[in-house]
Amino acid sequence: MNNTNLPESAEILRLALPLMSRFKIPVTPRNYAVWYEYASGSNLMLNQKIDHLINSGAPINNEFVSALYAEYIDTNHELSQLEKAQKIFAVLQDSITNVLNVAVGKTTEYGITLDHYNNRIKADLDLEQLQFLINDMAISTKIMLKNNQELMEDLNKTRSEVTALQDQLHVAKKQAKTDTLTELANRKAFFDELEELDRKGTLHSGNHSLLMLDIDNFKKVNDSYGHLFGDKVIKTVAKVLKNNTKGKDLPARFGGEEFIAFLPDTNRAGALAVAEMIRKTIAGARIVNPRNNKVISTVTVSIGITEIVPGDNIEAAIARADDALYCAKNAGRNQTAFADSSQPPVNRTPIATGAFY
Repeated sequence: MNNTNLPESAEILRLALPLMSRFKIPVTPRNYAVWYEYASGSNLMLNQKIDHLINSGAPINNEFVSALYAEYIDTNHELSQLEKAQKIFAVLQDSITNVLNVAVGKTTEYGITLDHYNNRIKADLDLEQLQFLINDMAISTKIMLKNNQELMEDLNKTRSEVTALQDQLHVAKKQAKTDTLTELANRKAFFDELEELDRKGTLHSGNHSLLMLDIDNFKKVNDSYGHLFGDKVIKTVAKVLKNNTKGKDLPARFGGEEFIAFLPDTNRAGALAVAEMIRKTIAGARIVNPRNNKVISTVTVSIGITEIVPGDNIEAAIARADDALYCAKNAGRNQTAFADSSQPPVNRTPIATGAFY
């Protein structure tokens, strides 16, 4: 988006909003960026494209605006959608500041006018002069009220846009932390949360456990029944994991067919109980193959557990849980294994991504 000062930003915003309303374009950060850029007139190719469509009477819908954004606006691919939305949000905040500054200026101007009238009233005035002064003051007051009404309308309009954009930012933040297939926390969200607990010092107080879970023979499931069915299996496992972790527990999809869960204030016995409930529930789940409506009864998971001890770091704890998971796989799958914090790392040959135990 181009750089402008506050008055220019406010004017561009006032031009952009009616255009979005005219074409019934949803107020999203991406759409807003396109119409703000169009209203500013700083992107010649974008303006030519939109003007051509308007003149030809062709429909302008949300999908088309998204394509315009990708072609003419999204030139910095290093910025996330959230960062771009925040930049637009900053422009809206500047707009509100501008409106308030104008309001303060108008109020100050009106105060000077009233002082002027007050000084004139103190002078010796005849009836005709006094009547003229009162009429003049009434006109000034009416102008002031009109200006205030217009300013409030501008402010309310911008506030509405800020509220809509805040909602979009909230959704964007949530989406950035959520795995789209399972609706669990994603890997980044998991590490961010544990880093925050580590920063607060709560990660090393009390008894906490870490659980890692992997779907057994998942490649065989995909090869036998297709990737859509594989997605259904992943979602089923995620649902079981979520249903068996409560309160402050943090279940997440770690990647592919692998899941992880942080269990705060949970010792070894408690973690084993949770893991066994998850494992048995999945083993007994009725997962139906949509191709023939037959129940698949061979979907199982292996689970590795470890405790997080004082002075531990999350990378070491994950490595131990992963070692325990490997042991469960190596012992025949559909099992739960525990790795004590004092155990050295398992001496095993690294397995390439996508391979299965």
